[in-house]
Amino acid sequence: MRLLSIAAAHNIFAVAYLEKNFMVPDISIIIVNRNRSDLLVNCLDNIYNTPCRHSFEIIIVDNASTDDSVHLVEQNFRDVKIIRNDSNLGFSAANNQGIKIAKGKFILFLNSDTIVLKNAIDILADFLEQTPDAGLCAPKLLNNDRSIQRNVYRLATFRSILARYTILKYFGMFKKARNLYRMRNFTYDNITKIDRVMGAAMMAKKEALNKSGLFDENYFFYFEDADLCLQFKKCGFEVYFVPNAEIIHLGGQSAKSLGNHKTEMMFYRSMFYYFRKNRGKVNTFLFSLVFKPLAILYYLLEGGLNSISAIFPSAKRRQKLARAKTASLFLIRFLPEFLFR
Repeated sequence: MRLLSIAAAHNIFAVAYLEKNFMVPDISIIIVNRNRSDLLVNCLDNIYNTPCRHSFEIIIVDNASTDDSVHLVEQNFRDVKIIRNDSNLGFSAANNQGIKIAKGKFILFLNSDTIVLKNAIDILADFLEQTPDAGLCAPKLLNNDRSIQRNVYRLATFRSILARYTILKYFGMFKKARNLYRMRNFTYDNITKIDRVMGAAMMAKKEALNKSGLFDENYFFYFEDADLCLQFKKCGFEVYFVPNAEIIHLGGQSAKSLGNHKTEMMFYRSMFYYFRKNRGKVNTFLFSLVFKPLAILYYLLEGGLNSISAIFPSAKRRQKLARAKTASLFLIRFLPEFLFR
């Protein structure tokens, strides 16, 4: 009888071990982190404390953090898998590292500055399960005050970029193209097929990723989400917006830690690569001949006008000073690269 009890106990522990180490989870949650231990711990706490019907694993890809991010995860979240990089590989390469070891049928790409609300993960997984043509879907993103944060866009065009990031913005030129790109009339109420989503929170089928290819690692930061959505569509998969799944996205944390002028240069590097890849090198070169001088005029005007207006007391004085600083630092630090790269 005693031997039977010992054998039974042994079997229980063996089953528990197998479940923990060999059970295939439904969802793999991949979070890329760099020096944001505060946000990362809050994000992980939130995931574990939010009920979820689907089994999941969490993979943290740490891009050479110098804070206590890795230590805190190891001490407090022992089930989390951690990939430690010796250098900052960027968003695309880090996510690809996570995908390659992910066991889940679905992959949830999640920023560390997010808060998952009730049932959001289940809703996204259920939608992908029930929608054969879906390759990727995105939740409704909310600001901290629960207002809607725009995360649905059309694919960028030369005209929409000229209208948004050059001096033409002040004159209202190509305004229609800009509004189409920003999807100003999108209601965020219904399940909808869309062109692209913001990469702060999105779930993909692992099968679709295997067919379309992973993130293009030539993108360090920005446009990798747009390019991935485009690759899905080229392979016959649709991208959907799913409003019943809601996730809070604090946003802007990378710009705060790096400096807005640095992230803007990252944006332009990725933008030109995106256009060269998807619109052709010749077309992109001709576009750059128009875009670059108009963008420089925009920064000169931004720096000048905001500096002058910040002299006078107003509720937006700090914001104007920040915009003037960003414009000035961008021209000082990156003008040669911007013009000739």
